[in-house]
Amino acid sequence: SIVQPQVHIYDRFLWDDVRGQFTVDRWLQDLKQRYGGIDSVLLWAGYPNLGVDERNQLDLLRLADVQNVSAQLRVRGVHVLIGYNPWDQATRREPTDDAVALARNLPVMNVEGFNGDTMPGIPRDFWSATREEAEQRGGSPLVFEPEGGGYKPEFELPALGGFNWTATGWGYFQETVLYPSGLHQYLKVPGVDRAKWMSLTGMRMTHVCDRWQKQRSDAILLAFFNGIGYESWENVWGIWNGFNPRDGELLRRAATLLRWSSSSNLTRGYKRDGWRPHTPEVELSLIHISEPTRLLSISYAVFCLKKKKRKQMGGMQKQK
Repeated sequence: SIVQPQVHIYDRFLWDDVRGQFTVDRWLQDLKQRYGGIDSVLLWAGYPNLGVDERNQLDLLRLADVQNVSAQLRVRGVHVLIGYNPWDQATRREPTDDAVALARNLPVMNVEGFNGDTMPGIPRDFWSATREEAEQRGGSPLVFEPEGGGYKPEFELPALGGFNWTATGWGYFQETVLYPSGLHQYLKVPGVDRAKWMSLTGMRMTHVCDRWQKQRSDAILLAFFNGIGYESWENVWGIWNGFNPRDGELLRRAATLLRWSSSSNLTRGYKRDGWRPHTPEVELSLIHISEPTRLLSISYAVFCLKKKKRKQMGGMQKQK
């Protein structure tokens, strides 16, 4: 899942309020045209409506007919997650706790997992509940995507155990305190995704998120350098922060290469036979390089170039 947008369930391109029906093809075609399409989607049906009456977040998912739109998306090859709000405590309660309620209800809605809103990590009882439900009814366990990436803000060692059942997570760009993903900045040296580095299987998929940035190229290149994904969020709680044409084309090209390298099993982990950021094999002062190290009949390197600032010297501008 290289490219994943978050979208409101009643986004005007996804929902036709005149005819009262979802327009999945129109929405997907727009994204394909502007930045090359998506691999998964995070559907949001909760707030600002959540809390208006006694209906809880699962009630709002049912009301929005998420089962229908999820089925349409999955038929078209798009994986579906929903937003889970752990702070939803004052509405109608389900017969079970949230871990069991999600494990039982989301598969019925054709939903494959959830993004844990405000959650640094996903507690183990959620994993136990979805495994038990999958074993009883068949199918796959839910996929968890904590907003905080999968570890506590202090990056304590005990918290890293969550990576055993947290396959994906967000990596906030330019956020160093609450979400210590290692993906905080893209200055002279690109950051390295700590969650992918610490994953024992190397199958971790972080989505770099920079929801309010008008210029997205740094975050896209950061995802490209690490061999991970990008959260192509544009409708931010009703505020439109759309892609400019240049960033859209950049994401199209980066995602094309990442999809190919992922399908070829070249971007798995940072181990000796995986994806290696900041490889020492080539030393070029202007270039930071990542490369896959699996043995193939051909070898290649992925170049990530960072333009240096101009420096004023003797009345002339010189490229540093």
